Amino acid sequence: MKFTKLLITLLVITFFACTESDMESIKNQPINDVFDVNPADFGSFISQKAAYDNLSVLLNQREIDLANGRDVEEAYGFMFGVNKLKELVAKIDRYNETALATEAVTGVRIYNVLTEDKSRRDVMWVPVIGIEDAIDFNKNTRPETNDLDPLNFSQPCPNACDPGVGGRGDFTPNLETGTFIEFSNAKTKLDNLMDLRSEDLANDRTIETTYAFLFGLNKFKAFLDGIDAENEKRTGNELLTAVRVYLTLKNSPINGEAVLHRDLFMIPVQQDYRDFLNVHELPENGRTMDDPSLILNNGVKCPPMCP
Repeated sequence: MKFTKLLITLLVITFFACTESDMESIKNQPINDVFDVNPADFGSFISQKAAYDNLSVLLNQREIDLANGRDVEEAYGFMFGVNKLKELVAKIDRYNETALATEAVTGVRIYNVLTEDKSRRDVMWVPVIGIEDAIDFNKNTRPETNDLDPLNFSQPCPNACDPGVGGRGDFTPNLETGTFIEFSNAKTKLDNLMDLRSEDLANDRTIETTYAFLFGLNKFKAFLDGIDAENEKRTGNELLTAVRVYLTLKNSPINGEAVLHRDLFMIPVQQDYRDFLNVHELPENGRTMDDPSLILNNGVKCPPMCP
């Protein structure tokens, strides 16, 4: 029954900052039949133009907030080394070799969190097990597993990266960027975000309704395989050595109306800081959603689709 509910609601589109009325609208959204979707295949590739549109909405909102004296989220892009992400996949594969089917890792969930000192936003990757419930992996499930930990410590943008349009920072994209952390540290960072949500709710401020997205393991592996294939055509500073996770805002049709919500996509990054495709400027060729590129988007949102 839980599996049925998960799949029935797969196409519900919401992310970090929906209002209560938005959430009610989303709950009433007509849903297509997605019973044939394998959880390991959650996620889809989008075009350069779609990525540009979603990021532009966030950047425009930041300008509006600044003009009105409101605080803005300093970091909105988070970079990890390709080798570190491959290491995450290798650890998952090793775990799955001996895991029961009900305990196998089927995907990775990307969490929006606050650092331990609550000074800035960050993201972390957590393996997800199961099909019916899509539960975050925990070593309590299989205590003998000692190397399957969350991945954290990105290079934030702005702050420590250059998105290719004059962003500050002097950190070269590194194949090894990122660090595996203990689950206790991961919990602290997620609790920090929850504390912020509670404060916002208590002070009648808009809260970020959704804070995590689940991508299927098969789709994530296809993303990394695509990077390897692209690198066969590249050399020097054009080699894709990192992956940047962007927080965005997005308009989606809900019950015939456009609803603004938060979202996330990930894109390969060249050795010279630049994104694989420039998502900060409108592409001259006017790519559309029907022309997908190596930009992974549309993970399953939590809430509303949490374990």
